[in-house]
Amino acid sequence: MNQNTRNQVLDRGLRFPEVAGPVKPDKLPSPWAKVERWRPWWLLIWGVITSLAAVAMAFCHVVGSSRCTIDWLTLAFLLVPLAVGLIPDITRLKLGQLEAEMRPAKREARTVTDCGFVPVEKVVTVSEGDPVRQASRIMVSNDFSQLPVLDSSRIFVGLITEKDIVAHLLGGGSADTQVGDLAAIYQNGLDTPNLRPYDDIGQAERKLAEQKVQLILVTTDNGLVQGILTRADIVRGLAQ
Repeated sequence: MNQNTRNQVLDRGLRFPEVAGPVKPDKLPSPWAKVERWRPWWLLIWGVITSLAAVAMAFCHVVGSSRCTIDWLTLAFLLVPLAVGLIPDITRLKLGQLEAEMRPAKREARTVTDCGFVPVEKVVTVSEGDPVRQASRIMVSNDFSQLPVLDSSRIFVGLITEKDIVAHLLGGGSADTQVGDLAAIYQNGLDTPNLRPYDDIGQAERKLAEQKVQLILVTTDNGLVQGILTRADIVRGLAQ
């Protein structure tokens, strides 16, 4: 194992989340969510009541009935809740128009996110202490050609490929050898590029062309891995 190469990969600080699974929402649902869901129906009912009251008042004034119990004050009382209930919709409409005016012109270039990269909760990894046999079985059963390698703290340290396993076994190596004992995985890790979700897809293609590996880590600005991007993902993104 080349310790210097391993340390260089570790220095990149690319970390997989502690628990694989869907990302939890930052905020809990608002207690007003149920109110907001039923608000259109209450507005509709209130609007119908207000409309009937307005029609009744107009009819009373036309026929000059002295029994009319609906006056302008009553109608105003009915209109105020209706107007207040429409404020969120009016505000949303105004903000939507403002956002549309401020939104930059759509450009043809696509981002890494547009490619539909594999989210981290679906990424299969192995650790340095796992045997080569286990990595090989995972590749065969999932039709993978490579797997990210993590240390005990879930820091990305390398990448093991089918080629590495074949070379190790044909060279007389044991299938029980730990993945971390294969020097090639650390060089692969050093060669594995990483991009942000908002980076241009063309940049991803150039990085894959420059490196021997066929995988890109999609990370946040602070190095937290969000998923992986392969050449197949890029092809699908460009074909859309």
